[in-house]
Amino acid sequence: GTCEVVLSSKGNPPMHVQLSGIASENGEQCIVNAADISERKLAEQALKEINVNKYLKLADYIPGHIAYINADTLKFEFANSIFEKAFGISRKKIIGSHIREIIGETNYQFALKYIDDVKSGKSVSYENSFDTISEKRWLQVNYTPVFDDSGHVESIVMLSYDITERKQAEQKLIIANKELAYQNEEKEKRAAELIIVNNELLFHNEEKE
Repeated sequence: GTCEVVLSSKGNPPMHVQLSGIASENGEQCIVNAADISERKLAEQALKEINVNKYLKLADYIPGHIAYINADTLKFEFANSIFEKAFGISRKKIIGSHIREIIGETNYQFALKYIDDVKSGKSVSYENSFDTISEKRWLQVNYTPVFDDSGHVESIVMLSYDITERKQAEQKLIIANKELAYQNEEKEKRAAELIIVNNELLFHNEEKE
């Protein structure tokens, strides 16, 4: 089997070592091989940072509010320009701030159950209204977990879209349906009243005969 460990000593940079072992046939002895993989680890980290930087640059061109949040501290690690403009807070101030400080206490409390879900490894989404720099807007918020090499959720990708127009259309439809239901009730009442009047007329005519 193999495993990777980090060796550290005072005054020296940490050394990444890959250990592999082979047991003898009788199981009484084990040959262990240790290989310095520090350079490989540095290269992997550099490649990862390059890919992340490329992604973050592209994020400014995506028509949505995008942010990276540290899963442990719930502090912002990145926010794209659309997120920055929507909340009227500079990216410099957003990064390092707790999510509560940016979206507000009420929205934070509403989002907590979804944050707990994404920290457990689930992708989740919800809808809620937010106070943006211009006005109150409805956003569909999507949380996606980002895992480290050990399978631990290290970051949360927050991707939100403005759905205010859709919400307004839904509200208009609800109002229109209520008005239609009211009109139908009024028609049924008038029809019932006409039936009563007709019955009374028939009754009076029968009496005359």
